[in-house]
Amino acid sequence: MDFRMLPFALVAWASSWCMQEYFDSNMSPSAAARTAKARGEAVQAPSLIDLWALALAGLVAVGALVFCYQIVKRSGEGYRKFSARHCFWLRRLRIWLPYWGPYVLAMLCLALATATAACSTSLIQESDTATRLAAAGTPSDSANVRVLTPMMASERRGYACRVDVRIDSISALGVLAPSSARARLHAARSDCVFVQGGCYQVQAKVSFATFGASSLWLTLPQSKPSVSAGTHHSSVRLLRQPNWLSATIGNMQTSFLQVTRALSDQGRVLVPGLTLGVMGQESFVAEHGAGSQAESGGIDPAYATTMKDDFKRAGIMHLMAVSGSHFLLIGSCLRCLLNAVRAPKWAHAGVLTLSFCALAQAMYPSDSVLRAQVMGIGAALVSVSGRKSQSVSVLSWTTLAVLLFSPAMARSFGFALSCAAVLGITMGSALLSARLERYMPTMLAQPLAMTLLAQGATLPIQVLMSAQLPVLSPLANLLVSPFVDIATIFGLCALSIAWLFPPVALLLAQVASWGTQVMFLVASWMGGSSASVLPWPAGIFGACAVLVIELAAVAWVCALRWWSQWSRLQKDPAFAGQDDLVLLAGGEPYTKTLWHRIRLWWQESWSLVTSAPSRYSKLG
Repeated sequence: MDFRMLPFALVAWASSWCMQEYFDSNMSPSAAARTAKARGEAVQAPSLIDLWALALAGLVAVGALVFCYQIVKRSGEGYRKFSARHCFWLRRLRIWLPYWGPYVLAMLCLALATATAACSTSLIQESDTATRLAAAGTPSDSANVRVLTPMMASERRGYACRVDVRIDSISALGVLAPSSARARLHAARSDCVFVQGGCYQVQAKVSFATFGASSLWLTLPQSKPSVSAGTHHSSVRLLRQPNWLSATIGNMQTSFLQVTRALSDQGRVLVPGLTLGVMGQESFVAEHGAGSQAESGGIDPAYATTMKDDFKRAGIMHLMAVSGSHFLLIGSCLRCLLNAVRAPKWAHAGVLTLSFCALAQAMYPSDSVLRAQVMGIGAALVSVSGRKSQSVSVLSWTTLAVLLFSPAMARSFGFALSCAAVLGITMGSALLSARLERYMPTMLAQPLAMTLLAQGATLPIQVLMSAQLPVLSPLANLLVSPFVDIATIFGLCALSIAWLFPPVALLLAQVASWGTQVMFLVASWMGGSSASVLPWPAGIFGACAVLVIELAAVAWVCALRWWSQWSRLQKDPAFAGQDDLVLLAGGEPYTKTLWHRIRLWWQESWSLVTSAPSRYSKLG
């Protein structure tokens, strides 16, 4: 397993995050405007001296971390060559120096590049016209926007839908100025006519967001009925229709959501979440003349909220967010098909790249989908060279590419959870599953190993989000794992044909609903239990405490394994008088696993029972 690029990815992530946090707290004009407005003070211009001081301090810190990493790495190599009795720290110092210098230099350059990208993106965002209007409190007249996401139910009171948009131009006080800021647009039910990929002119007010992932809000006024015509005056005007690809994908998503409205209560909520990455109560389908139940799908908000809380407490909420599982299923099916027809390597890469791009477009946009798409395309392109794809290396390159072109992902919990889960699974899944196969069947050992590793890798990040530990999460994931892939496959099949054959899509969605019914029962059983979560300290302290406990547990397990192996070899006369490292380098004696013993016992018992009558007949 190739870990050479992993330190680069971690350093790039840390430098980008630190730069954005420092910019927002010390150099952001919008943050300064909000703070000054709250305190009644004047806004002061930021200084670039603080930026260079922070960059210098960050480079020094990164250099120290890399130096420590190289010491640990080289010490591990020396441990395999020398005995533990020797003091190799001083002996190997002259060999370390020629190697860690270029390594540290490359890492410092990468840290400076990611910090510069983050600072440049923040400066561009803060100097944008829309951000300045929001900071000054100047009312905007209209804005030309391009819709980036499908419509979803708005979380603001008094508004029915929301979409993420990119502002192309904005007008204030009779002056039209260009813009490139991204914002979240909230509209009333009568104005919810947006289609992903379309361009619209909206009469909206720009302001800073008080919650959510977006920093700016575009708020459409409440539509009032016209006295003369008796109709509503719309604040939205279509400028350009979306292209055929965006229109087709939007039609597929809308048709699939309409098909799921005929399912049971849990199916309306969970099938869209498992398939598209948006739960049923969060989606929005405009059906004119059908009333408010058309957009909500007849889902009781209290019922949906309770179900969502149960999934969070049970630790299986990640199933409702599209991540690598969709791409892994599609990629596995396509690889089997391409191998059957003996397609060349370039055909593998081309078909997988196109399929991953199409799948990402069909899903609701999210940070985990972006990670899975970029990583899947990277792994497909690596296969063209004939080299075996290294998951850790591809994940590291994916992280670097995303952070350089989209520095805001450094502060995204969804992107961090997705990367941490993949890293944990790839690093120890094979080893842990091999250990668990001694005590349980393979069909249970592999899902349990993946669950434990993903849970352990993401637990510190989960503590930062919510100050509690999902105790029953491994058991809940183990119970639902046999049904997740089946429900996902049938859900994707229903999505692909819902616009063409709605009755057939309804049958496929019903099969997917049977799989989500098991998830619903497990979440209700475990999420509703008082022992499902354990209170834990919040913030950085709680996350560091979880990380220390996990590292200590791993260290104890490794120490017990090494001690057990050493004690067994020490008792073996063939290794008597050998060096400790020779003992540790020896192989592990073969032992039958528990599952193997049970299978042998059953086979021998069955053969004894079946052969007993013939023996008795011969004796008679």
